[in-house]
Amino acid sequence: MSQISPDQEYALALLPEQAAVLRDARAIYAGVGDRNFRVLLDHAEVRRRLDGQPGRLQRVEAALAEMARLVQGFPAGDVRAVEPEIGSDGVVVARTTTFYRDQEALELYSRIAMAQVDEIIRHPALGRKATDQVLDQWLILRDAVEVQANAMQAALFPGLHNGAYYGIGSREIGNDARVAWDLQQVLRHRLAWDAAGNPLQRLMPDMIQTIYDAPMGWSGLPFPTFARHPAPEEELVADAERRSIR
Repeated sequence: MSQISPDQEYALALLPEQAAVLRDARAIYAGVGDRNFRVLLDHAEVRRRLDGQPGRLQRVEAALAEMARLVQGFPAGDVRAVEPEIGSDGVVVARTTTFYRDQEALELYSRIAMAQVDEIIRHPALGRKATDQVLDQWLILRDAVEVQANAMQAALFPGLHNGAYYGIGSREIGNDARVAWDLQQVLRHRLAWDAAGNPLQRLMPDMIQTIYDAPMGWSGLPFPTFARHPAPEEELVADAERRSIR
């Protein structure tokens, strides 16, 4: 498999609703990276489920405060790169590394909305290297943060038990989660195929992972345009041929 140069630029063209979700996902991802767990209160699904529920809010705030206490004193993870702005026209042009990070941010955003709050533990800023801990200490820290994430989940999603969560198509969650899921699928698919060298057909078993699957729409919005910037002519031709083969 080939690799994409980190200096390769891409252009992503978004509708206003998609741009708003990407901004929110970036803010939450960056906040967790800075160990500012209260930023999770700004998540659209969290706000929706706390609206008019002071008891839930108290429980969630207590869990977030305890998470912050647990990681107090540990150095912040190296994930705080300055994000290129999304233009007023909904277009953002950035290097490969930005869109890999956006893909992670959008997936985290969606999974929190699906009641998988413990996914924050997989944030790079909470990894063992980022916290600079020996393995045993880090495992204790990770498990303690997971307890608080589960407490937050129980407060926000009282109808779910024993690690259950909603599917992305569930009408129990807001459409913002589906918008984020669609966006991360588009980024994941394009970056994966480019890294594979853009073959005309999916090469098995090297390309068996779901990252090579064509995006499936859930939000009801059209997929954004996402391509190399500027798009090489041979890539446009290969895309057209690949679509005809599929």
